[in-house]
Amino acid sequence: MLALPIKTLLGHYIYDANRNEILAVSKDLFNYISEVQAGEVCPDSYKSDQEFQLLQSCGYCCDSPLQDVAYPSIDLLKVKLERNLRMITLQLTQSCNFRCDYCIYSENSLYNRTHSHNSMSVSTAKHAIEFFKMHSIDNPNPVVAFYGGEPLLRFSEIKQITQYAEQVFEGKHISFRITTNCSLLSEDMVKFFFDSGHEFYLLISLDGPQQIHDKSRHYANGESSYQAVIDNVHMILDNHPERNK
Repeated sequence: MLALPIKTLLGHYIYDANRNEILAVSKDLFNYISEVQAGEVCPDSYKSDQEFQLLQSCGYCCDSPLQDVAYPSIDLLKVKLERNLRMITLQLTQSCNFRCDYCIYSENSLYNRTHSHNSMSVSTAKHAIEFFKMHSIDNPNPVVAFYGGEPLLRFSEIKQITQYAEQVFEGKHISFRITTNCSLLSEDMVKFFFDSGHEFYLLISLDGPQQIHDKSRHYANGESSYQAVIDNVHMILDNHPERNK
């Protein structure tokens, strides 16, 4: 029985996974399902209950009819992993000049790493690029993504890795992605990304107007980050209006 008991201040419920629905139930049925899930009672011990029978007659609280669950391309997975990887993401640094309240890498995180000064060496990045090359033989359009922390803290390394990747993937259409808070963007960076023959795409984190953005996205010292980000966005668009799209 694929049913998850859920208790709130308003009552007792179950989530029926087969039907993808939430139902209000009695406290007794809630307790029974909780005990079944915990392995404390036999699943058949409650089948004579009228509420349970009614739910089952309506198609709820039933065993799953599925015998097997498989991704449509599961049989091709080994080949895809060996020959057709689409993208590799390089975490260049765990350092960041922001301290966004909702960041999964914040010091308040219980389950993930926190911000640190750990960084990926260029040598490690090159080995990763070589691995990507070996496992993307059938991919004509490889993508290398830079991530952090804030990857623009490692702009010098980005340049080296970009040039190396273009050499390794010579003859293929290679492009690059960067996820950035945009606060550190400079004119030299813009020239490298958009005027030097490389194909770069920037994913810029911006929450909205200043009063919304600054609620959560701020520098490590707590100061507002909005104006620096929006000024750099305009710098891109002023120099490259085609990026408006």
